[in-house]
Amino acid sequence: MKSATVETCDTVNTPVTGYKIGDKYLDFVVNTMDSSGTDEHLYILVTDLVDDYTAGSGLTLSNNQFSIVSGGVSKTMLAAGVQNSLGYADAYNSSVAKNITQANVNSWNAKSDLSTTDVDSEIESYLDAITTALS
Repeated sequence: MKSATVETCDTVNTPVTGYKIGDKYLDFVVNTMDSSGTDEHLYILVTDLVDDYTAGSGLTLSNNQFSIVSGGVSKTMLAAGVQNSLGYADAYNSSVAKNITQANVNSWNAKSDLSTTDVDSEIESYLDAITTALS
């Protein structure tokens, strides 16, 4: 390769048929193998190298960064394995919720001295139970 530059089309269909005025393209200059001394040009339209972003796909683009819109990704948009795992977790949570008695609720409500450590411990035990159910 001899050189490469970014150029802007200023004449319709030049240097390639279909290019419009204002189109950006890469101009790669390469030497030919036949030693003719004639350079060859390889043109690549910059827009051919870019995928367009379409709004409304659960993503937002701001300051050149993508982020997930709150509530913008549904379960069906996730990989099949993730959907299956969530299904198992949903089924487990449903069965656990059915086994919670009024006595459990009364006991939890009576604990006014719960600390963050108590809550963390309770959450950890639920996560352990879910992990056990999934494995």
